[in-house]
Amino acid sequence: MSERVRLIGVLLAALLLTGAVQAPPESASAWEEVGRILGKKGDLLPDRVYKVTFPRSDLRVTMHGVQVPVGMGLASWAAYMSLPAGNAMVMGDTVMLASEVNRVIDELRKGGIEIVALHNHMLGEQPQVLFMHYQGTGEPTALARTIRRALDQLGKSQVR
Repeated sequence: MSERVRLIGVLLAALLLTGAVQAPPESASAWEEVGRILGKKGDLLPDRVYKVTFPRSDLRVTMHGVQVPVGMGLASWAAYMSLPAGNAMVMGDTVMLASEVNRVIDELRKGGIEIVALHNHMLGEQPQVLFMHYQGTGEPTALARTIRRALDQLGKSQVR
């Protein structure tokens, strides 16, 4: 291990011990406002990540004539982790139709959330669904409002 990596580790440990860096929330109650804004209560995972999942039950997707169950990949999600100074990091994945992509991108970008990837997870499905991965940092409820505005763009497509 390099001397620089060791030094960074020592500095981070010192910050944690002195309280200069806030620890992640100890309970899901710390994330209640985020869940309220998103419109759905999430789960606090063992690694203190708060995750909210949004099934796309409005889509009727088939592959080779067989309907794809919502639980088999037709869900969006957002996962939060606390950062120092009351901020958070959020990462997520949103399933959408091609006709919904631009509106969702516009809303995420307006709120300072970065688009990481846009691609498909399936092949040969009808209608085609795309998956947009995103990430951002900032005040947790501000991030939640941005994601809520983006999710509100889903289901407004003419294609079902």
